[in-house]
Amino acid sequence: MKTLWRVWTYALRYRILVILTFLVALSSNAFFIVTPWLIQKVIDGVVATREHELLIWGVSGVGACFLIREILSVLRYRINNILEQKIVMDIRRDLHHKLLALPISFYDERKSGEIASRVVEDVTHTERALVDVMEQGSVAFLQIIGIGVLLFIQEPMLASLVILPLPVLAWLSYNHFTITRRNWRRVRDAAGELNSFITENIQGNRLISSFGIEKRESRRFQKRAETLKGYTLIAIFRWAWYSASSSFIANLSTLTVVAIGGYLYIHDPEFSAGKLVAFFLYSRMLYEPLNRIVEMNH
Repeated sequence: MKTLWRVWTYALRYRILVILTFLVALSSNAFFIVTPWLIQKVIDGVVATREHELLIWGVSGVGACFLIREILSVLRYRINNILEQKIVMDIRRDLHHKLLALPISFYDERKSGEIASRVVEDVTHTERALVDVMEQGSVAFLQIIGIGVLLFIQEPMLASLVILPLPVLAWLSYNHFTITRRNWRRVRDAAGELNSFITENIQGNRLISSFGIEKRESRRFQKRAETLKGYTLIAIFRWAWYSASSSFIANLSTLTVVAIGGYLYIHDPEFSAGKLVAFFLYSRMLYEPLNRIVEMNH
């Protein structure tokens, strides 16, 4: 937590960019959330009046929402990338100054490739984690709450069935995060070892050629490369298992909306076709932010 706060202080240097990122992200997601509601109004209005003009205006409104959301998304990515690169530059500059001030004994105990990997790769991973948690994570959480509230306003019973799998998915996500964090740490460590070995071979190329130990170095390289490949495959397989299981549970929720919503549409006059379509769209949208939060942990 202390480390996260130290990194967060770098983002606080650019408060205006942080605020802009939040505002644009919230605006973009507002258009995202309101779209199914507009589609519901269009469908119900057209079914009731059968007016072509209403259909044209409704479709145009939904299309405008799509367009505005994508424009805001492009703007958000632009602001976010500027913020990210400013943070990366500051951290790398401070880290470089720190490395220059360290005693020679520090470098004697560590491999040059490992140090270089931390300066280049670890800083990027740290910065991405900070910005993702700060912007995407908070917006995704608000998106889940907003969609949940809209579902309960429209039909509490059906909303309860849609929300029901969320605790199961939350448990799967936590379990996946705990294991995948360990897996990807092993991948990064193995990558650091391989980078260090390659750096040593490059620096000691003349000695390797002089002593004729190319085959030995090739075997050592192969061993480290195989270790990295093994850890990477384990991490990817774990992600594939989680992705398939969470997708199946989300699809069951969608199936529930089709089944129960279809029943309500047949037997409840107040449950319109537009509301059924909106529920279907919201149920699909509800699980996307949760998957986005999990993907941040890679």
